[in-house]
Amino acid sequence: MLLCKFHISGMSITNRRCLDFPQELFDHVFGYETLRNDVLSLKYCSLVCRAWLHATRTHLFHQVILTPKNIDPFTFLIIDSRSTVLPHIKKLELRGIDCSTTLLANFTFTLTHIHLHDKTFHAFIDILDIICSFPYLQSVALDELRVETSSVKTSPRIQDKVLPSSVNSVRCRGGCLRTFLLWLLNHDNIPKLPNFDVGPIEDESIFEIGKYLVYAGPTIKHLSFSFNFGCNAHICGLQAHETQTLSKTSVPSSFSIAERYKALFGLDACPNIATLTGLHSVRLDNFIHFEDQIQGSALLWGPRIIASLSTPELREVVLGVSLRKAGEVDKFNIRWEFLDEAFSSMDGPYATLVYLKFEITGTVNMEGVASLIRSRLPGCEKRGLLQFCRET
Repeated sequence: MLLCKFHISGMSITNRRCLDFPQELFDHVFGYETLRNDVLSLKYCSLVCRAWLHATRTHLFHQVILTPKNIDPFTFLIIDSRSTVLPHIKKLELRGIDCSTTLLANFTFTLTHIHLHDKTFHAFIDILDIICSFPYLQSVALDELRVETSSVKTSPRIQDKVLPSSVNSVRCRGGCLRTFLLWLLNHDNIPKLPNFDVGPIEDESIFEIGKYLVYAGPTIKHLSFSFNFGCNAHICGLQAHETQTLSKTSVPSSFSIAERYKALFGLDACPNIATLTGLHSVRLDNFIHFEDQIQGSALLWGPRIIASLSTPELREVVLGVSLRKAGEVDKFNIRWEFLDEAFSSMDGPYATLVYLKFEITGTVNMEGVASLIRSRLPGCEKRGLLQFCRET
């Protein structure tokens, strides 16, 4: 029998024969969500005994976020010969700091997730040198990276770099998106990534995005993206003059979603999006954004994507909403009836839909926005699809 009593509040500890139990048992207990996410309790638990120290470190150091404020003490910690935390670090996020190869070399064979954020690199190859130095990576995230000079086609060093085969998730937001896509498409064996998160998509990168989507096709399970504000060519090669003013034409309900979209908006569905037949979830950031009231995602590009999906396994659609006050919803000429018909339909790609989630950002009152959207999507509300939450 384990005789171990531990009170965090009073710091009273009675510990007998703690080590008689298998380490796997402690690992399992500390793996419970309520405990593994409670940093303070984990710190206290690490003081109980050696077995608990090992089990808590798995969660305390699983993810490390480095900033200019904590980089120096962290470096001293891991380079100390007595340090034992290094094997527990699996996720590393670098925010606005120099990506020293000396520091990163310590994680070569342990790191599974790398996230580079808010940094200027001299050349794109400097980013690839970091990514490709970790052979066991599972995910790569690049946020707001800037490159002073880059060329995929003319640099042999770039062409020789290959994304680790273990990577199954890529996020590239802002900065070097087109250069990163060109590099992926330059692979002899183009990686087919189940988790693909890109944006904001600008006119210059549409061709590369479309080409990759067609290549990866059914492999992509979770797609997340956004369009840049003010762009007007997100129609995959269609000429701008083909875009028509939103029509009030009545369309028989027997039409497919794609046919109804064409009748209402004057555009065909996107053939590139239609190749994503294996999707389980789709996320469209900035679906509604207070700075983008004229030609935003909610007005044209979002509905086109919604009309283009053709997947039998779709479970979740997430739409980002950024507003200053609830009433701003009415400033957008959104065809709510089209969205409601598409998502609430029990035929076609949304028959298996479980959640239609709106992620709210900004200073807006979430309950106010939720009430307005519910009233505009009665079919979705009746089907029990709607969820509202703050973006984490």
